[in-house]
Amino acid sequence: MSPARTPPSPAVNGHERHIKSLDGLRGVSALLVLFHHVLLTQPDFGRFEWNSAHTRAHGLFEWLMFDTPFRILWAGQDRAILFFVLSGFVLSLPWLHGRPRTYGRFLLNRFCRLYPPYLIVMLIAAIGVILIGGRHIPGASVWFNQLGWSRPLSWRAVPSAVFLLNNGSSNWLDESVWSLIWEARVVVIFPFLIWVITRWKNPGIAVILLGLASLHPLIMLLLPHHIAAALRDTGTAMLYPEYFILGVAVALNQNTVRSWLSRGWGIAGLGTLTLGLTMFWIQWPEQNGRADGIAAMLILASALGSPVLDHALRAKFLLFLGRLSYSLYLIHVPIILAIIILFHGKVPLLACLAAPMLCIGVAELFRRHVEAPSASLALGFAKPAAPAGAALYPATREVVPE
Repeated sequence: MSPARTPPSPAVNGHERHIKSLDGLRGVSALLVLFHHVLLTQPDFGRFEWNSAHTRAHGLFEWLMFDTPFRILWAGQDRAILFFVLSGFVLSLPWLHGRPRTYGRFLLNRFCRLYPPYLIVMLIAAIGVILIGGRHIPGASVWFNQLGWSRPLSWRAVPSAVFLLNNGSSNWLDESVWSLIWEARVVVIFPFLIWVITRWKNPGIAVILLGLASLHPLIMLLLPHHIAAALRDTGTAMLYPEYFILGVAVALNQNTVRSWLSRGWGIAGLGTLTLGLTMFWIQWPEQNGRADGIAAMLILASALGSPVLDHALRAKFLLFLGRLSYSLYLIHVPIILAIIILFHGKVPLLACLAAPMLCIGVAELFRRHVEAPSASLALGFAKPAAPAGAALYPATREVVPE
């Protein structure tokens, strides 16, 4: 057996460039989220999403999607967690490379990058509800009637949407933005978390993860019962920063990840990918959210360390979807909800097949005319406020599109 070879550093002539395999991974995740919501137009898939234990598959396709590992092809929640881990990886790079941003500059960059496209899509969704939605459709998927345009628009939706509250007044306008809301919340504390990690590195990561995992039980133990009951969702809330920190852990240790997972002609990397996908598929009776976070971390690590997976993720279509991912993420749900209304709740197979291409086409227009100008504005706030210091890992100074 020949000695294992570590993939060459992506740094070229001292300049930084994108980690293309992660662009492709982002594209795969965006495509699977799209498939998730297209399939939720079908009543059986909606029932399975709400109550899998009491939903029987009808036909071979539903059996494959419900009861076999093929279920991970449309498990939207898992893809959202992978996006959180990817975000943690990307956002940590300036700090890990000795180019920290000031707190205000960091928040302003994220605001300009994410908020204007989000607000425009929420306005589009509100117009869609006013013009064609606002009513329950008998026979439509439970997804549409519970989390879609099945109710009249209220003025209470305005503060909920504008201030990223995502409460019952607005969360049904575009159901997918729940993950963006959580990212916006984590971003507020992210510089404080990464400050700990840049000073104490892996021990700092361990302390943060332990602290986040312990906070909810401590709250339940120490606070009076009526107050603790009002804060019962804090356990779920603590999971989202954990996902980001798992991504930071991969970024901090990426040289080691590349070295280990490229061994044996990349078999270690493919094994790590298989383990991550298996963990996504299994529905753990306890700590399922944390298991999904670890699965996402393993998949991210395999994309960095496996030469085979790295090559596959560099396919042009996947890189295109990676560049398009934020616009596609924002715009696809309003399009799919409009299709459900157009077909009076009974979306035929042909429409399901055409919906992904329609969403991708509209998302590309949105990217060019809305997201790209917003991203250009954000770039003005992306430069570090202080002279660059010594990078923790100068051999792998890379940047992924945020």
